[in-house]
Amino acid sequence: MASMDFYNLQDSYTYIIEEGFFHVPENVLKPIKDFYIETFKKYMENGKGKISRSLYHPKEFKLDFSGTRFEFLNFRNPSITVYVTSKGSHYNDYNHDNENTMELFNHGNIYLQLNSSIFKRVLYELIEHEVMHYIQSLMKDLHKEYGAGFPNKKLWRKDVNVHGFSTGGTGRTRVTHTQRPIEYYPDLLTSIRELFKNYHDKLKRNPDYDILINNVKAKKYFFTEFLNSVNDPNYSEGYYDIDLTINIFRQFKKISPEFYRKILSIAYNAFVNGTPNFNPKQIEKDLRMIQIDSVFNEK
Repeated sequence: MASMDFYNLQDSYTYIIEEGFFHVPENVLKPIKDFYIETFKKYMENGKGKISRSLYHPKEFKLDFSGTRFEFLNFRNPSITVYVTSKGSHYNDYNHDNENTMELFNHGNIYLQLNSSIFKRVLYELIEHEVMHYIQSLMKDLHKEYGAGFPNKKLWRKDVNVHGFSTGGTGRTRVTHTQRPIEYYPDLLTSIRELFKNYHDKLKRNPDYDILINNVKAKKYFFTEFLNSVNDPNYSEGYYDIDLTINIFRQFKKISPEFYRKILSIAYNAFVNGTPNFNPKQIEKDLRMIQIDSVFNEK
């Protein structure tokens, strides 16, 4: 059996941890997004209604991380099954038959909500969020401690385990979603993707959209105003999504000053100097093609 060093795993972990912005390349996500769009079209053609596996068949995806920072995981033959559901989107090591497919053959299971009110969110950030959880699960037993896909363990809350359960007492108490170590980077990514969407929404009717959408100075101003809103207890309405940006950063702030500085550094660099791995205009075009004006007009 090949040694772990053969795969240069330690170097890969170190790179991911130091690079900070743990995210999934678009070429990995696109087949899943296309599947969701096609399934959504069928859902609309059926007049919405009941959602079942017999009507909306799940689909298996082989994931190829070649050319990405996760290429070292290809030896595990990564794959997932994507289901659609009427309930909330989530990731699970177990399939619908309660089999631990991760333990059996490194196979993950992603459940995506099929609902017109959440169509945009699924494409903007939920698919990527859940694939991130699969990658975390894929990596966790390759390392003696949780490291890849998480901030440095020194920055974690000291009173909880990786899933956010209290390490004292009964262990049944669980902290709020964003304060669970396993959600630190997925929720950070959700906020960053949502900030890109909020920024697009602010600019989409501006005649200088193509210039401003990637303008560093304009993005710096938008990000600064976002932080001001995080610090404003009276913020209630504006361009920033309260649940997916404002409240997530407020929860991050409660963990520790050191943790919050780390998160701000990653978020600033990713938003101001980076670009989204989705095209907001293309998503809106997809909505129009499906002819669901009510969803297109939603914020």
